[in-house]
Amino acid sequence: MKQEILAIIPARGSHDDVDHMNIRTLGGKPLLCYTIRAAQQSEQISRIIVSTDDEKIRDISVSSGVEVPFLRPKNLCNDTHTIRDVILHVISELYTLERYSCDRVVVLLPNTPFKSPADIDSMVEEMNTGGYDSIIPLCRKTELFWKREGDHISPINFKIRGKRSDAEQVFEEKGGIYVYDVQHLVHMDDILKLGKKIGFHIIEEHNAQTIHTMYDFFIFERLIKLPGQLIREIMKTEHLM
Repeated sequence: MKQEILAIIPARGSHDDVDHMNIRTLGGKPLLCYTIRAAQQSEQISRIIVSTDDEKIRDISVSSGVEVPFLRPKNLCNDTHTIRDVILHVISELYTLERYSCDRVVVLLPNTPFKSPADIDSMVEEMNTGGYDSIIPLCRKTELFWKREGDHISPINFKIRGKRSDAEQVFEEKGGIYVYDVQHLVHMDDILKLGKKIGFHIIEEHNAQTIHTMYDFFIFERLIKLPGQLIREIMKTEHLM
């Protein structure tokens, strides 16, 4: 029996560092639309819901072909709420209105516009084959990292300073795609626990790029104009260096 995979795109209104960031124009269209398109191109996702408190975001989402069956309460749009709170609200409302239920939830953060449908599908497949409670996106980092210990600093991923490529690889949680087993999600008491068995999927650096500030918008406006094939060739060359 085919699994029911619900995609939730959390897109609140004007509470971010950049006002109305989720619908600010990037490359001629609202930022949110890039994530909507990736979800629509996924072969695994059964249904797409945008969770928002904002009527303008709702209108853009609906005109882009996805559902906004209800608005998110204002108390779930501040800096104290968690993604789990948003997910549980959507699941609860859908069950109350339609008796709808799902097997997996895919959370897609709209400030990662270059996310790939292939990554979404791979993460769902890896979730199923690995029997994970959740699966998170990671991005490889090949830099020299340090940590602060009081008034001193110490290396994190190397013992002898050399080329950065010789340092132990570290991974940043980045990419804007999260997959959760619904039963685990409903019963866990802390979003940070993510489950007893947590999987991961490596996202390429470009696909994982995330917008937080107006400076990011400035850079991404130029990136968005580059042909995808050119970016892939650049990334391929870097891997060979």
